[in-house]
Amino acid sequence: MSRFPEVDEDLCIGCNVCVQGCPTQCIEVNAETRKLVFRAKETCISCGHCASVCRTAAISMFGILPDTVEEEIMADKPVVRSIKMARQHRFFRSTSISPQEVLRILNIAKYSGANAYNSAFHFTAVDLKRNNVDAVIEVFVTALSKTSKYAWLPKVRAHGGDPIFHGAPWLILISTGHNEDDPKDDGPGLDAFTQAYMLYRDLQLHSEIRGYGTHLCRILQPHLNDVQSLSDSCPNIFDVPQSHTVLLAFVLGIGAMKYHRPLLLPDLVEGIDVTFVE
Repeated sequence: MSRFPEVDEDLCIGCNVCVQGCPTQCIEVNAETRKLVFRAKETCISCGHCASVCRTAAISMFGILPDTVEEEIMADKPVVRSIKMARQHRFFRSTSISPQEVLRILNIAKYSGANAYNSAFHFTAVDLKRNNVDAVIEVFVTALSKTSKYAWLPKVRAHGGDPIFHGAPWLILISTGHNEDDPKDDGPGLDAFTQAYMLYRDLQLHSEIRGYGTHLCRILQPHLNDVQSLSDSCPNIFDVPQSHTVLLAFVLGIGAMKYHRPLLLPDLVEGIDVTFVE
C-alpha cells in the first residue's frame, strides 16, 4: 500500500484546505482542473494531515486507515507524530453513546485548569440522534453555501455527507452566563473563549482515552447564539440557559477512523532544553 495520499478526483473540490495545512508544502491544487496534485512528492512525510482535514473525504492514505498500528506511527519522526496527534475526527460511526457515558467524559472538566479559571462554564449536550438534525443541517448548508467560503457544502450534502455534525451522535455546547441587569457586564471576553478552548482540548484527550473522538465545529461558531437568523424555520436544538453565551461547540462520538496517539516519552527525554538545579 502506498504511503502517499491518494485523491478521489470526483470528490475533490479544490478548496485548498489541505494545501494550507501541509507542513512540507508538497501538494497544490491544479489551477486548470482545480484538483489536488503533488508539487514535490519526494518531500511528503506521510503525516496524513491532508487526509484528516479534507472536507469531502477525497483524500485517503494508509496513515489514517483503521488498520494502522501504533508501531508504524512510533517509527515516524517526532514532527510527524506530533502532527498525527493533533488530528480531529471528521467522520463518526452511527453508534450511540449513552447520556451516562457523555457525563463521564464531561466530568473531567472539573479537574481542568481552564474550568478553575471560570467555574461558570456550562455544558449543553444535544442528542443528535433524537433531534431533527437533518432539518438543521439543511438550514446551515443552504445559508452558508451562499458565501464562496462554503460553496462546497451542497456537494458534500449531495453525496450523503454531513458537513455540519459529521454524523456524530452528540453535540456539546460550552457556554457561560452573564448578568443582564448589570450594564457593565457586556458578556464574556476573549479570556473566556480562550479558556473554553483549553477546556475542549482537555476533553478531547480524555474522550480519546475512553475510546471516543471529537471535532471542533468551527463552521457553527458565528451562528451558535443566533441560529434563527439563518432561518425562521430552523429547529432550535441549541437550547442553552437564558443569558448564556455559547463559547464553542464540538461533536462527540466514535470515530470512523482509528487515530493512535502514542506516548511521546522519547520526545520528552530528548531534544528539550532543561537545566537541573541541585
